[in-house]
Amino acid sequence: MWVFLFLALITTLVPNDTFARSIRITSNVPRNQKLLLSRDLQLLKTLSVENPDSKLLEIMHTDAVDSGKLEGWLEDRVQYVVGESFKFNEALFIAEPSYSYENLNDVPVFEKATKHTGGNSSAKVIMSNIGVSAYFKGKEQHTLSGLKIPGVDDVRMTSPRVGVVQIGEGLFYLFEKRLPKSPQDSMAKSLARLSTLFHEARHSDGHGKSLGFFHAVCPEGHHLAGYSACDRNLNGPYTVGALVQQLMTESCDTCSVEEKEVLRLNYLDSFGRVIQETSSVDWDDRPEGSR
Repeated sequence: MWVFLFLALITTLVPNDTFARSIRITSNVPRNQKLLLSRDLQLLKTLSVENPDSKLLEIMHTDAVDSGKLEGWLEDRVQYVVGESFKFNEALFIAEPSYSYENLNDVPVFEKATKHTGGNSSAKVIMSNIGVSAYFKGKEQHTLSGLKIPGVDDVRMTSPRVGVVQIGEGLFYLFEKRLPKSPQDSMAKSLARLSTLFHEARHSDGHGKSLGFFHAVCPEGHHLAGYSACDRNLNGPYTVGALVQQLMTESCDTCSVEEKEVLRLNYLDSFGRVIQETSSVDWDDRPEGSR
């Protein structure tokens, strides 16, 4: 069982671990994972997509979606990818002892999960947006947080859109049981990893009570009941990840029938994380701060 959480988603490497305009795969990411992520992002640059859902156009505030629009939307929200070995608490520091924040008294509501990942749990973290965690921690304390990022040095978290995401133990094993014959560098698995990045990128959005697009606890009757793995909005991370994966899956000419079906079931599962009974509105997606 795989769970997207955001508290506790390249064919050759390019100089300084930098890719495209802004996404950096940092030095603590293992080489084999860097190569796969590099390939994924290169694929995104050349991906041909057709007939985007009207909801995706609305979320991306555009009247058309192509590979360039997808790449730009992602890079506005993700700047750094750190490895699974990254220690958040050890890397966190106070960049400024006093800092002025927007909406200081207007903060998200956090739902308390009754089940958690790790240990003997069958639910595993695929990827997490730790940048918004650092930003919110600073906001709570009226200080400016920073993160010491390997190969980058100190990064000031002046906005969730500084964009730091961490690889989880599930990212490269999401479809191993479902698609054992498809290699890690297959188109299908690349599309799955890319949709995860888009999911995490959505956590870099939000303003006031919608800051970070925090997940909700899945209700009784849901297959992830008790886990913080659902959304109470119509434009959150699960919707974004699902719509992007649906678009890429339907546009994939090289994916096999089996691969397309597995990807389809995956994005339908993401749509199923939106709690319909309480998800009647879109949340404010304007970002706080500036990077």
